[in-house]
Amino acid sequence: MVEFSVKYAVVGLGHTGVSCAHYLMHKNQSFFIVDSRHNPPGLSEIATTYPHILITTGAIEVSVLIKAQYLIVSPGIPLSTPAIQEAITHGVKLISDIDLFFQHVRAPVVGITGTNGKSTVTTLVGAMAQQAGINSVVAGNIGVPVLDVLKTFQKDLYILELSSFQLERVSHCPLDVAALLNLSPDHLDAHGSFSAYIKAKQRIFAQCKSAVYWQDDTLTKPVGLPSSQCAAFTSRPPQQEQFGVIKDSHGYGVAQDDRVLLYMNEIKLTGRHNLTNIAAALTIGSLLQLPLDIMLEAVRSFSGLAHRCQWVDCIRGVDWFNDSKGTNEASSCSAIAGLASPGSKNLILIAGGAGKGTDFQQLADNIQRYVRAVILFGRDADKIAKAIDSRVLVCNADNLQEAVEQASAVAQPGERVLLSPACTSWDMFADYQERGNAFIKHVNQLKLMYQ
Repeated sequence: MVEFSVKYAVVGLGHTGVSCAHYLMHKNQSFFIVDSRHNPPGLSEIATTYPHILITTGAIEVSVLIKAQYLIVSPGIPLSTPAIQEAITHGVKLISDIDLFFQHVRAPVVGITGTNGKSTVTTLVGAMAQQAGINSVVAGNIGVPVLDVLKTFQKDLYILELSSFQLERVSHCPLDVAALLNLSPDHLDAHGSFSAYIKAKQRIFAQCKSAVYWQDDTLTKPVGLPSSQCAAFTSRPPQQEQFGVIKDSHGYGVAQDDRVLLYMNEIKLTGRHNLTNIAAALTIGSLLQLPLDIMLEAVRSFSGLAHRCQWVDCIRGVDWFNDSKGTNEASSCSAIAGLASPGSKNLILIAGGAGKGTDFQQLADNIQRYVRAVILFGRDADKIAKAIDSRVLVCNADNLQEAVEQASAVAQPGERVLLSPACTSWDMFADYQERGNAFIKHVNQLKLMYQ
């Protein structure tokens, strides 16, 4: 029988680990920190603020982990790490910062996940709640650790974006509304298989009161929940009491039942795929009993997220879009289809980076349908080129700046250049934000050349 000397071991620093350390100290809980990196993000902050807290860097040893009763493992640390698995067999319990959050939150909580669109939908639901005058906050995988929002006074509503990594290690997640927006292969290098990834995502429904899913994808439908607890949105014309997407003589729009609520030309969001995101957000907001007119007002004023189909500029008749957050095939395919003009190959695509173990066939099919030319860069450029297999013009660049220059040389007035890499940024950049900001800088430099 292991005799625990400390209650918590925070495994992995970074945003989550640092927030856990601050929170545990605030609650006067005993803990120590381990990280496999010798100089992890946040190390100097924690070491300076709490000099008496033990911090172990380098190889993670099971002999250290078993001194704690609970392991709080940050999302970036694989649960398959041998020391973590061995510690669990010794009786150490696995929890997450989400578990700690639910121990102390005293207000309704919404949880939103999915392969793509979760940041947009989470932010949009937050905007709807704010528009309705609700004292609410958006947090989680979107960038603000959940424990950080408990430092101040309690809110009346918490809206969380949850990743597959957060969900696979949470044990207590009693959400008032849980939404699974879509599912496509992603993070297969970390989860090992698509089925394991789906299983992690489906955990969002485990203890929820109400569930929201995408009717067009049966994989998102909650397993084992009665229909009375479930609400579906669709990318097609909606059925009774549903939100969905329509197309009529006025163009594409969002409807409820047979009533059109708004058209594409009334909103600031770019790309038809965002109509489905709006339908999802309206479904969630309805379960929260937010007034429809107020939700629609929030939709009309919502301009979207940086690095997500973000319009950058128009240079010599060519529009440039930054979708650096397109880090997987499905996300980039949605952006491509959303920005393309029906029946016209009017897109120049910039793609590439570090893939996640996929074969890029889905991307290649979308490219053949909507894209006139592709500029490839990064580690997996050759793999993407092989999937495309000469179906469209393909150019190779050594870096993002060169890719922008080549796209400018190929693009014609009336066309659109889209950066949507379908890959992570880690081969060349710290994250997708750095990649997107670099793209914007290169486009701005390009504009100066033509002035």
